Amino acid sequence: MIEDPDVSVWIVEKAGHILSFQAYFPAEEEPSALLVPESSVELGVAGTRPDFRGMGWNRLLTQRGIWHAREKGAHYVLTDWRMTNLQSSRHWPRQGFIPTAYRLTRAIDPRIAWARG
Repeated sequence: MIEDPDVSVWIVEKAGHILSFQAYFPAEEEPSALLVPESSVELGVAGTRPDFRGMGWNRLLTQRGIWHAREKGAHYVLTDWRMTNLQSSRHWPRQGFIPTAYRLTRAIDPRIAWARG
């Protein structure tokens, strides 16, 4: 990711150890991507080491990443998370992300998928 000129990677590092990181990718602007507005980037991956959570590092990286995306001409920053991930469900809306779509999936055990009624 770091070597890809289309990807913006932001890192918080201390004493040679990564504490928190985020990566922003060009969003797919194709007709089948109905929920992707023009001039968008996607916050595709983010993480903070558990022992450094709650210190504001991810918030700092989000502010920096959004500012940089805006400087490059983006009008929107997209991301997604699992609603069952309580930390993400609390964190991302606090950073200004607004849920626009929900998806529900159901996995059927392949060992019984062949059975009828």
